[in-house]
Amino acid sequence: MIGLAEKFERETAVARPCPAHLRFLGLAPLVIDQVYENLRKLNETGLTLLIVEQSTGRIMNLASRIYVLRNGKVVLHGTPDELAGGEKLDAAYFGFAEDAA
Repeated sequence: MIGLAEKFERETAVARPCPAHLRFLGLAPLVIDQVYENLRKLNETGLTLLIVEQSTGRIMNLASRIYVLRNGKVVLHGTPDELAGGEKLDAAYFGFAEDAA
């Protein structure tokens, strides 16, 4: 019998080896939703996750801290509540500002 953690590991492994922009190319939205649900469940167990994601909407609903990197440097960081709806996130994410932090 497969343990719960092993099941989540196997189901989320689909995202591991792929670049972010190709990760879910062609996968059904239900599969994407299941991957995120599994990540949420893993996080709720106290496991710390480092997720590289381009979808700010999805990550804002999952992360407790967000870091925006550009050229290997952190240009903005904070909690989803601190960054939600702010122009700083858009500026940092899209590179409109040299240092939005």
